[in-house]
Amino acid sequence: MEFRSITPQDYKAVRDLIQAAFLAEPHSDQTEAALVEKLRQQSSYLVEFEVVAEEDGEIKGYGLLSELSLKTPFEEKKVLGLAPLAVQPLQQNKGIGRDLVAFLEKRAMGAGYPAIFILGDPAYYRQLGYRPASEFEITPALEVPAENYLVKELGRAKLADCAGKVYYPAVFSED
Repeated sequence: MEFRSITPQDYKAVRDLIQAAFLAEPHSDQTEAALVEKLRQQSSYLVEFEVVAEEDGEIKGYGLLSELSLKTPFEEKKVLGLAPLAVQPLQQNKGIGRDLVAFLEKRAMGAGYPAIFILGDPAYYRQLGYRPASEFEITPALEVPAENYLVKELGRAKLADCAGKVYYPAVFSED
């Protein structure tokens, strides 16, 4: 399995993969693929944080990190948010999602970001080292269930004294 940055030639295959991956998800509103296309148009978009997992010329998985703002009473930090993470339905439960997250975490850490935030299944993401953001007294500006809002520090004590609110690009809350 090769993990690499996306290219424009991958866009259609990625769109199809995202749609297939979220089709049976009960919490999905089926707008994940459209969100990705909007995120690519943002000035904060970074191609190195949009990655695919490819095997034998076929894209099996996909992940995108977007830059977010963590505002505390004392400062504003740039952090990242994972959305979406998608794996072809027939390839799920084979570790591709886990490996994509690890690949993205390594890139994010190398770029100096302190943390990655995720809105997702706590049972899955806790296995990958994510913890409830509420443990750090951090909440999202979006209305989401607290138990599904998780974070992983990319290094030791990167979120010490960072109680505050995470703000997402406007495209996350557009209909």
